[in-house]
Amino acid sequence: MNDSLWVKWINVMKLKQRGVWDVDIDSKDSWGWKCLLNLKSWVSNHMRYMISDGKSINVWHDKWNSDIALSSMISKKEIFYVGLKDQDKIHDVMDDNGWKWPQNLLEKYPWITSI
Repeated sequence: MNDSLWVKWINVMKLKQRGVWDVDIDSKDSWGWKCLLNLKSWVSNHMRYMISDGKSINVWHDKWNSDIALSSMISKKEIFYVGLKDQDKIHDVMDDNGWKWPQNLLEKYPWITSI
């Protein structure tokens, strides 16, 4: 299914290396695309994440820990400045000993240790 022309087009033209959860409705979007994006709030209220190995859940943009994604509290600029990436998965910021948050991120956002 990921090889279909529609999926490729959506990824290049609409999502642009982002997840559907990070895309806002644009006034120029088609009626069908707006309808799909309008379903996000309804769908998100019925979703639960199974973290498993953490390789498929975006640590910043997925609402895996609460009703709010970390990206709504920490900007992309700050993520970049502490040496992390917007595309990081939970797996990328954890190891066998737990979280491996950069010290300067912990200093600015001490609440992140309670996750």
